[in-house]
Amino acid sequence: MAETREKRCAGQHFLHIISTNDAIRLYDIIVEKDNHIKFIISEHIKPRLSKQQIEIMTGTKPHDGPYFAEWLSCFGSETDILSPYRQPLSISRNTTTYTDFQRQINKTCKKFETCNIAFMKYHVALRSKEEDLPVLSTGRGSMQASHLCDSMHCILKEHIVVESNEVNQSRKDCRGITLSIIPATTTSPSHIDIATPCRHG
Repeated sequence: MAETREKRCAGQHFLHIISTNDAIRLYDIIVEKDNHIKFIISEHIKPRLSKQQIEIMTGTKPHDGPYFAEWLSCFGSETDILSPYRQPLSISRNTTTYTDFQRQINKTCKKFETCNIAFMKYHVALRSKEEDLPVLSTGRGSMQASHLCDSMHCILKEHIVVESNEVNQSRKDCRGITLSIIPATTTSPSHIDIATPCRHG
């Protein structure tokens, strides 16, 4: 398979040699260090609805308004959300923030002859729930970190999975979940009548 031929970069090597518990601690440090918030991308809902409008909808448990408001909510830092680009995390060899991982940092820097290790924050989220990551790469036959929410700044663990490049690319043409909503009346809020899942399940 392609991943056996690919070589890990410094960032992936670092995430490979730390333990899952260390990855969880690193994830927690990232969340504490930056101001992370829950947010809903308005472009993902057509016609546009606010989180508050979704939350008050009734429906068949558990697929009611609060369920979909939570399901649609991503998790990211306010700084990252404002950027049109993916924001990597860079750890320097003489870090004062990530000293708990100094041994693995030194080992990685020595192996790759560098003073800095860079990787994506969502890779940390993914590693924190996986015992080991395959070599992540682009191209046919490779494995990738896929955002189920289609938000590159999201680091919510539930929204990020490892899957093949082919499945990841197929999500670009996915029409998403369709909700049939009965409009609100003067006596009751909007009601989710039918929820049709996307073709990915």
